Amino acid sequence: MSFLEDIWVVMAAQITFRCWAVLAMLTYLCMLRWLCAGRLEL
Repeated sequence: MSFLEDIWVVMAAQITFRCWAVLAMLTYLCMLRWLCAGRLEL
């Protein structure tokens, strides 16, 4: 039982890490576009 729980915890941690990585990448890209747009407007 603890072995299955360990696998579930590891899978949940990997999924959470991937979600955070995707959110960080999207935020980074949005900030880059915002900075580029601001520079173009200036």
